[in-house]
Amino acid sequence: MKALILAAGKGTRLKPLTDHRPKALLEVGRQTLLERAIIKLKGEGFTDIIVNVHHMAEQIIDFINSRKWEGIKIRISDESDGLLDTGGALKKAWPMFENQPVMVYNVDVATALNLREMLKAHKASGAIATLAISKRKSNRYLLFDEQFLLCGLRNNFEGKEDIRRKINNPIEMAFSGIHIANPELVHYFPSNDVFSIWDVYLKACISLPVKGFDHSGTFWIDLGKPEDFKKFDEMFGV
Repeated sequence: MKALILAAGKGTRLKPLTDHRPKALLEVGRQTLLERAIIKLKGEGFTDIIVNVHHMAEQIIDFINSRKWEGIKIRISDESDGLLDTGGALKKAWPMFENQPVMVYNVDVATALNLREMLKAHKASGAIATLAISKRKSNRYLLFDEQFLLCGLRNNFEGKEDIRRKINNPIEMAFSGIHIANPELVHYFPSNDVFSIWDVYLKACISLPVKGFDHSGTFWIDLGKPEDFKKFDEMFGV
């Protein structure tokens, strides 16, 4: 099974920690974020992993090449010439997926979410994409109908809303930085190279099922700010 780890970001919320080291190589619980993501994916059966890089790309490439990753293949999708955003990253790496579904995993996520169960649910649903979601406070919510089919998003921080399928009383869920995309999604990519994955999913959900996978109650943390690192270490007694 194939996975894409999104590790190209500049980590601006983690400054000054990311002034001289990429976010993916910051340590939490005595492991780098990248190593933690790789171990998680390998443990759930993903043997072909692509890592996208941009900010301090050479450090990440050197780190990967310095380790022995038994039982898995790790390849690089190089965005050194320019950061492509979440959708553009998927588009650039697409040829590496060889027309197979791909699990997309943000490097700054730590979770006990069962990725095998998520993949199983994705295949059973017939969705073009499946998004890991949970019921928690967030500045941005994905909006779903009763069947957990995506119909729009709401950004409370900016006071904006983008509804593609109108329904009564949409269900608000927070995105967990993990999603599965089918090969057919390529038909919804724009011609430009830099774009958000939400441009793609919101376009696709009008006519095809983009499904939510609710993992509310499962351990999950976004390690995007210094205080999140401290919280994680305190939780696990590191």
